[in-house]
Amino acid sequence: MHTTLSLTGLLPRFERRLFSATEVPRGKPFLDLFLAAAQRMRARPNRCAVIEDFPLGAEAGVKAGMCVFGFARLAPSETLAAAVAHVFSDMAELPALLQAATGEQ
Repeated sequence: MHTTLSLTGLLPRFERRLFSATEVPRGKPFLDLFLAAAQRMRARPNRCAVIEDFPLGAEAGVKAGMCVFGFARLAPSETLAAAVAHVFSDMAELPALLQAATGEQ
């Protein structure tokens, strides 16, 4: 995570807000990681957004009670659409999707 976020220049935006399956007893497809991240951020799960590119991860986010967005750049959009309501293929779409889903500006 550090490597890819560093390469994209996004690491400063996520420092101290990165969560890994190595931190919980069960990784995906279980919802442990999502619930642990929400707890550490002191956020209610229904106030959290998850961006997932794999159907099992998307399903775990939904089970955790979070708003899940399926990033279909590598996975077929149909496989993600079966798990989540919001599917997109370009990260430039995400801000508008988040705003529409939350009703916040």
